[in-house]
Amino acid sequence: APPAEDAQASPTLYDGEIASVDRQIGRFIEKLKEKKVLDDTILVFTSDHGESLGEHAEATHALFIYESTIHVPLILRYPHGLPAGKVYGGAVGGVDVMPTILGLAGLKPNDTQGADLSKALAGTEEAPLRSPYSESVHPELEFGMAPLHGLRSNQWTYIRAPRAELYDRSTDPGEVHNLLEDAAAASDNSRAQALALEKALTDVFEDSKRFGIASDVRPIDDETTKMLQALGYMDASGAPAGVEGMDPKDGVQLFNAMDEARQFALQSEYQAAKDVLLRLLDAAPSNASARNLLALCELHLGNMDAVEKLYLESLAHEPRQAQVLTQLGRLRMAEGKLDAARARLHEALAVDPAFIQAMIFMAYIEIKEGKLEAATAWYDRAIESDPKDPAPYQQYGDFYFRQNEFEKARGWYEKTLELQPQSYLGAVQAGMSALRLNDMATAERYFLLAGRNDPNAWQPLYNLACVQSKKAAPDAAFGYLQRAIAIGFVDSALLRADPCFAALHADPRFVAIAGQ
Repeated sequence: APPAEDAQASPTLYDGEIASVDRQIGRFIEKLKEKKVLDDTILVFTSDHGESLGEHAEATHALFIYESTIHVPLILRYPHGLPAGKVYGGAVGGVDVMPTILGLAGLKPNDTQGADLSKALAGTEEAPLRSPYSESVHPELEFGMAPLHGLRSNQWTYIRAPRAELYDRSTDPGEVHNLLEDAAAASDNSRAQALALEKALTDVFEDSKRFGIASDVRPIDDETTKMLQALGYMDASGAPAGVEGMDPKDGVQLFNAMDEARQFALQSEYQAAKDVLLRLLDAAPSNASARNLLALCELHLGNMDAVEKLYLESLAHEPRQAQVLTQLGRLRMAEGKLDAARARLHEALAVDPAFIQAMIFMAYIEIKEGKLEAATAWYDRAIESDPKDPAPYQQYGDFYFRQNEFEKARGWYEKTLELQPQSYLGAVQAGMSALRLNDMATAERYFLLAGRNDPNAWQPLYNLACVQSKKAAPDAAFGYLQRAIAIGFVDSALLRADPCFAALHADPRFVAIAGQ
């Protein structure tokens, strides 16, 4: 989610994220100006993909490789090497960006699949003929359909698929008239272009072998798979009968259904998401992504028996899912069956030894059994696995907070905030630790941060009132209490019982808020 100030000023969270990125770019450029190094800096602005927004029946991106998702901006600024205001007419691929930056910096790149276009961009050389490659293996990984591989050369777009596609963008910029749709009616020129581009595509795969990245049935490594799963772009799945090898053009409605279900789930409309997912699974019964999302919906709907059944079915189709194994372990933990939970978590870690969520749950089991040193060993292992993941630092803070070691707890919460400054829990707990240490200035600072990180939460305001009460500032304390009440605080019994506010009990304003 974007920072609160951008979220509040934007009609959607997505717009807020765009505004936030724009703000950060502006800050970066202003700092370069301040340091007087802007003109000595190569600035490159580009994107990883576009959005279909309904073109070719695709709602977002990741399925097809048409212009709407593949054609992205590329803006460069470097006064020492590039003319201002020039539009480059040649083709550029993502693989060209790195060698071109090195060329502008006067460095020679190692052997790459990309080309150094710095001189062509500067206008001192002719633009070379480039045929950028694109692919989408998402249909294969998500549903077991056929992958898509494509080339763009001059005005032509060629896509290798079960039903091959060829478009002439000079007359068909929207790529809606496939010149190969009717093979018998295709012109000699269309067939010649398709054959030439098919051969060029094969040459790309052959050339890839020099770098050890030749395309195959599953052309990404385990590390990349984990990254894409974490970003939500893919999930492990077997190919359902009747879908394997299908042309994605024929299966786009399945993808749209999955996107629709995800949107419902993000909006906490779990019954609506469930209805969509049940229909999707009728068509693609072994899709693990849909089954796992359905399990999440059932969890929120309180159908616990259905949750476990769905996760087990998902594992039957694809056993090596650390996330699913961890969730099954979590279910056993909720039942108090710690040995069974530990067994599931060990299974998850056997699949993915660096799966931090499983380590955190293992630490929880050790704490429940009174094995505190074993618990901290799991936190240490989680931090070693990924020092930039804030979750184990937060958990370490919670561990010491429960032990009433508030100085250590605050230290771990502060490390959480170093990695994730927008963490609401990190800020609240850092403030609570400082409060327990009677460090009112630090507590106030962290509660203010927590309030900025989640403006809809009443807890930071309540705790700020506590701080002001302890500082003998009743007017400020009542101001914060009134604001907390305005956004949802209703527990007058808690207020009366909290020793933090003992000094206010005789004040008529307290009686008006909390009662006698």
